[in-house]
Amino acid sequence: MTNQDIDPGLRLIQDADLNDKVVLVRVDHNVVKNGEIRDPYRIDATLGTLYNIVERGGRLILMTHVGRPRDKKTGRIKIEESNSVQPVVEYLERKLYTKFVIPQFPVDPERGIREIDTSINLHIRDLIAHRIGGIYLPNTR
Repeated sequence: MTNQDIDPGLRLIQDADLNDKVVLVRVDHNVVKNGEIRDPYRIDATLGTLYNIVERGGRLILMTHVGRPRDKKTGRIKIEESNSVQPVVEYLERKLYTKFVIPQFPVDPERGIREIDTSINLHIRDLIAHRIGGIYLPNTR
């Protein structure tokens, strides 16, 4: 894709002032199987973008999904260690040399994470104050 193919009204992240801004990034880090990263290719493919955001002063909040948390038989949502984002966070911490926090939110077995409670505010304050390097939201789908 070239710049000619992009809608001229669409703002590009390359042109944005990211200094001290909180940047929410939806990534495809669906690489965990039974609690382990099988192939880090999808994570590695995002490192350039993530590094660029951090280098330009952006404060990262990442979100993805791992596997299919909804049980096909019961239709209920199960969040288990085998489909946790923890292995991805550990991998990113090694690659980006920064600390991520995974906040914990109540999970409704029918609808998943229905609301993000106020505990996220403490993490965002830590993020803005540079006490942590990023927030990685729990498995969200």
